[in-house]
Amino acid sequence: METISIPVEIKLSPETIQSFATAFSQIIARRDRIGASVGAVNREPIAAEVGGPSLLISKKETARLLCVSEKTLWNLCHRGEMPQPIRFGSAVRWSLEGLKAWVAEG
Repeated sequence: METISIPVEIKLSPETIQSFATAFSQIIARRDRIGASVGAVNREPIAAEVGGPSLLISKKETARLLCVSEKTLWNLCHRGEMPQPIRFGSAVRWSLEGLKAWVAEG
C-alpha cells in the first residue's frame, strides 16, 4: 500500500482551540485514571463523574458505581435482586436514578 500525503491547512479561532485543549485534557486524565486500574476491578465509585437525572450508564459504569465486579452485577440482575437494565439492540444500560432509588431502599 502506498502512502499519500496531502497538506491541509485548518484555521481555528482561539475559542475553538481552547475547547479542543480542554476536551483533550479531560480525555487524557480519564485515560490515565483507567490505565492505573488495568488488571484489577476499579472500586472507585464514579458518582462524581456522572450527572443528570435521566442519565443511562453502561454495565462497566454500573458495576463501578455499585463497587462490584461485572460478573456480580450480572448475577444480581439475573436473580432479580436489582433493577433490570434497559436494552437498545445489543446495548445494555441502567438508569442512574433507578439505581439511586434502589440503593436508597436498602
